[in-house]
Amino acid sequence: MKRRTLRLSAAILLALVCLAGTLPARAADGGELAGGAIRWQLADGTLTVSGRGAIPDFEDKSQKTMDRVPTPWYSLRGGIGRIVLEEGITAVGDHAFADLTQVRDVSLPQSLRSIGTDAFRGCAVTEVTLPEGLTQLGGFRGCGKLTSINVPETVESVGVRAFEDCGSLRALSLPDGVRSVGFYAFGGTCGIETLYLPGSVVACSGGEAFFGNPSVRAIRFPRERSGSITTRATCAVSARR
Repeated sequence: MKRRTLRLSAAILLALVCLAGTLPARAADGGELAGGAIRWQLADGTLTVSGRGAIPDFEDKSQKTMDRVPTPWYSLRGGIGRIVLEEGITAVGDHAFADLTQVRDVSLPQSLRSIGTDAFRGCAVTEVTLPEGLTQLGGFRGCGKLTSINVPETVESVGVRAFEDCGSLRALSLPDGVRSVGFYAFGGTCGIETLYLPGSVVACSGGEAFFGNPSVRAIRFPRERSGSITTRATCAVSARR
């Protein structure tokens, strides 16, 4: 009787193992945003966002209050190593991919026009290629491993805290066409030692763009400036604080 029971148990276990081998793999996580205009899917460590239009703004998850709504992929952040935004995405909203600390690669589409505040905050990217056509640049605060990022000729503004605490970023050139540099854009422990500002810059956040940054050594201005004298003064003052 005991042997029969053991044989029966073994047969049941074998059947379960065989059945498990025939079951389909677990469906990828995914969903929709912006009334279905934006779709997202997480598979094999890659978070892919597709559709047409803007990825919406989200509340800052780091602000721990009851009414904060996290992004739908925040709970899956431990399994996200790469972000791919497909053609058709025009904007990345505030905090959209903030605190996805395992992300080491970001692919951005040519259709992208705007990157919001803290959009990629805290990601582990080392290099980022921004597309031509981008006009509003923000969102890389706390990316401590970031060493290289291009700024396209089309960029008109560098946003609030855009590169704050990017400790590995040493130099950056802003193209002609940039008109404003936001509050704390290169503040905190941002590693930039030399920044090249174009003559088109007319607003430098009242001198707070470099507040608290001990690294900055020089701010280079072109010989021919179309911007205001105030810009030169406020940026220089903020760099010495």
